Amino acid sequence: MTDGTVERQGLAARLGAFVHDLDFNNLPAEVVEAAKGRILDTLSCCLAGRDLPPSRIAADMSRSVAGECAVIGYERRTGMLEAALANGTMAHSTSQDDVISGIAHGGSAVVPAALAVGEQERASGAEVIAAVVAGYEMVWRILKAVGRVAHPAFRPGTIFTALGAAAAASRLMGLDAERTGHALGYAASLTPGTPNEGWWGGTMEPIIEIGMTARIGLLAAQFARAGGTAAPLVFEGPHGFLNCWAGRNDRVEQALDGLGRDFAVTRTYIKPFAACGANQVPIQVARTLASHGLGAEDIERIVEKLRPGAKDYAGLDHAGPFTSHVQALMSMQFCAAAAVL
Repeated sequence: MTDGTVERQGLAARLGAFVHDLDFNNLPAEVVEAAKGRILDTLSCCLAGRDLPPSRIAADMSRSVAGECAVIGYERRTGMLEAALANGTMAHSTSQDDVISGIAHGGSAVVPAALAVGEQERASGAEVIAAVVAGYEMVWRILKAVGRVAHPAFRPGTIFTALGAAAAASRLMGLDAERTGHALGYAASLTPGTPNEGWWGGTMEPIIEIGMTARIGLLAAQFARAGGTAAPLVFEGPHGFLNCWAGRNDRVEQALDGLGRDFAVTRTYIKPFAACGANQVPIQVARTLASHGLGAEDIERIVEKLRPGAKDYAGLDHAGPFTSHVQALMSMQFCAAAAVL
């Protein structure tokens, strides 16, 4: 990362060089252990959600393609892209997958991508771990450069995850630094993030979107490996990723601050409850009250105080009625009430 040519290039090239140069043997022990923990947590989320409707649909879709990659929780193997989609969907289906900086879901996209490509390429465990570290890092780094998204209708949880999947896939496919930068560029251009209405309507798009970002990351790496090129200023250019999602492109250095010293896998929040990250503390508080004998009959109402604008996020301020588990996962009202009961 100190080469003068790299420093003069765009953010995609600089991050691509980091992803390529990351060496498992130089990773601190706590980073390796954290990555192992993120893998195990994601696998547990997959198993917890395997029987929910979005998971079943994604798993059934994988039947049409033969391959070497496992569909977690099912006795079948499928193609690399199909496995990433199915496993990513399963990992997110209970909304208990981990979060980075309270916003982005690293594990449910990065880990399925790394496992699928790792199986396809017959990678070692060390190689998969390094790929997971690199994937989480890209999610966090671009999240830092964006800061806060420009509109509450955007879905931050999926804006960044394809980048992590692309980084993990690029390492395991053996892409050089230049090709990895192109893969990040494709992932930035293909990433979903709007509309975000499914949380309110209780439909399946919010769940399947994460699986799609895992798949997009793999496609981005494949296209780059085949010789495809992406815009060198895909992130910081006037019409680039940062202006698109944040309405500003002046935080590039935020993405590079501490790169190679501070690692996202050690900063990731593991959710104790199957619900949106915004509902974790209210659920814990309600459970604590209930453990002291306070029952539903003792409560007139529950008031939650949030940061300005937080309740405008799709599905959080939803008092019902509920038609699917997707709505319940997001609803502050449902989660707090269920914790008391």
